[in-house]
Amino acid sequence: MSLWYLDYNGDAWEGICNVLLGTKYGTDYQPIGDKGGDLGLDGLNLRAGTAYQAYGQEPENKDPVSGVRKKIGTDLKKLQLNESEIAAIIGSKKLRSWALLLNKEIPHNDLHRYAKQKETEVKSWGLSIIDPDFQVSIQTPSFLETEWLEYQKRRDDRIEVTVEDQPVPALVVLRQNENFKLVYEKFRVITDNDEEAEQLAYFELKNFLENSIQLSEIQRREPDFFSQIEEIRS
Repeated sequence: MSLWYLDYNGDAWEGICNVLLGTKYGTDYQPIGDKGGDLGLDGLNLRAGTAYQAYGQEPENKDPVSGVRKKIGTDLKKLQLNESEIAAIIGSKKLRSWALLLNKEIPHNDLHRYAKQKETEVKSWGLSIIDPDFQVSIQTPSFLETEWLEYQKRRDDRIEVTVEDQPVPALVVLRQNENFKLVYEKFRVITDNDEEAEQLAYFELKNFLENSIQLSEIQRREPDFFSQIEEIRS
């Protein structure tokens, strides 16, 4: 299997993690944006009490170990700084774990020891939102690999719209269609061969109809994806 996660870093990694976590946990997963302030977490599994923070390290990062350490330390500190805001989101529940979702393999095992140190530090703060058995972990892309395969299959399926080929004898019927006549006349300007003009008109209309059917099906199945296509087309 290809290393799918190599295509994602920065905000793109955060975005795909939210999608895959939603697939993994369904309605138990709650994405947390940063519009009202960065709380040190990108999403929550409300039932399990797990906070997730994505870190899409850029490929040109020359010191990946320090980058991961800094990300863990900085974002765990935000739990303390934003205790009341997080409490308003989780209600009476407590955070039992915090997981960093890394877009690569863990660059050094020392990071596990560092995560354990920060775990102890967070528990020492005595925050109302933190469970006594609170844990900090670092997860590699394999944590979401099953969900990625499912996501990729859905993306492939939604654009595989079967359109049956129309046989050329359909021209006999199309010749009576006003729209076909208009397209046919357009091609008659560039060729004196009636048969060639008919063939060109037929294939242009066929391509138009195939694309229209595909777009209509995409709009029905995946309206958000359809909107993205329309933005590109416009």
